[in-house]
Amino acid sequence: MINVTEPQVWTLIGVLGAALFGMITLIVHLTTRTLSSQIEGLRTEMVLRFEAVDSKFDRVEEKFDRVEEKFDQMGERFERLEGRVGLIEVRMGKLDSRVHDIDRDVQAISRNVFPESTSS
Repeated sequence: MINVTEPQVWTLIGVLGAALFGMITLIVHLTTRTLSSQIEGLRTEMVLRFEAVDSKFDRVEEKFDRVEEKFDQMGERFERLEGRVGLIEVRMGKLDSRVHDIDRDVQAISRNVFPESTSS
């Protein structure tokens, strides 16, 4: 049996302990670097995707702005048309009154030209 008092045993224990400690340090360091690079890559990809989404939102906002401009233009056109419709209604009223006046005049003329017979 080997006694633990031998210097070679203590040297071997020290070397194995140092190797184990070194391996653990190396594995932790490599794992940390790998995770850091993966997280950095993920962050970069997410930033790029968010920028792409932001640009799409900007384009959609521009389209909505153009649509709002078109609606404003259409509103102005409808307002002008409403003004014209009002004028047309006034003119139609005048025309209706003229036709009514002509009808009354024609009836008066026909009564004078064709008197009704009272001999019934």
